[in-house]
Amino acid sequence: MSCSYAKKESDLSGAQIKLREYEAALNSKDAALATALGDKKSLESDLEDLKDQIAQLEASLAAAKKQLADETLLKVDLENRCQSLTEDLEFRKNMYEE
Repeated sequence: MSCSYAKKESDLSGAQIKLREYEAALNSKDAALATALGDKKSLESDLEDLKDQIAQLEASLAAAKKQLADETLLKVDLENRCQSLTEDLEFRKNMYEE
């Protein structure tokens, strides 16, 4: 009977050691999970910030493109007016000289 009791004591001791090992492994995994979740939250925040930045830059780019188109149109209009005035001046000059 004492042999059976000693065997059970040994089995219990082995099971307790295994339990502590599994608990340590579980605690390690829990810590790793907590770290990963923290990293994920930080990365998601960074992602949202970058998305906001992209939206602002796209709006700024669209405004710059519109301004460029407007200024290009104004330049062409002014060049045409200048050409017309130059031709008118040349015409009047020729009329005056005749």
